[in-house]
Amino acid sequence: MNPKVFLITPLAFFILLLVACGGKKTNQETIVKEQAFQQKTDTIEMQPSFSSGNVLFKGNEYRYEIERIPSDSLPMIKDELGNVFADNCVRLTITRNGNQPLISKVFTKKTFMNDVPSKFMKEAILEGFVFYEERTSDMDGIVFAASVCIPQTDLFYPLIVRVSLDGGIRVEPDNIMMELMETPVE
Repeated sequence: MNPKVFLITPLAFFILLLVACGGKKTNQETIVKEQAFQQKTDTIEMQPSFSSGNVLFKGNEYRYEIERIPSDSLPMIKDELGNVFADNCVRLTITRNGNQPLISKVFTKKTFMNDVPSKFMKEAILEGFVFYEERTSDMDGIVFAASVCIPQTDLFYPLIVRVSLDGGIRVEPDNIMMELMETPVE
C-alpha cells in the first residue's frame, strides 16, 4: 500500500470529524440560548403557611397567629430568565389573655419600603415572617422577624417587627442579623 494513503486517510478522517463536531456545537449553543431566554407563562408561588404560638410576656399571655398567603392582587416580580413570582401578604393576629384583641394587621413588602433599598425592592418579595423568641425577652414588645428576598436566591434583607403592648408597630432592620451576615466564616 502507498504510504501517502496511510497519511491522507487519517488526515481526511480528522478533518471530517472536526467539521461534523463543529456543526453540532453551534446547534447546542443555539438550543441552550433559546431555552435560557424562553418566556415563562406560569406564576411561581410560595406555599401558604400558618404558624401560631403562645407567649408569656410581662405578666400576660399572648397568642400570635401568622398566615402567609401568595397574592395575585400584588404586583408580580419577573426575573431575568422570565420567571414570574407572586408576592406574599402576611396576616399577623395577636390576642391577650385568651380573647382580647391586641392587633390584626396585613403586611406586604410595601410595609418595609423605608427599611430596604428601593432597587432591591423592585426585584423582591415578602418571604418570611416568624416569631422571634430570643429577641422578645430583651425588647419592649413582642418581636417578629421578617425577610424580604429576591426569589430563588440567597439575597434577603432581615427585618424586625416589634409590636408594643398597646398594639403599636415599629419596623427596623435586624442589625444583629446584618452583622452576622457580614462576618467572614473561618
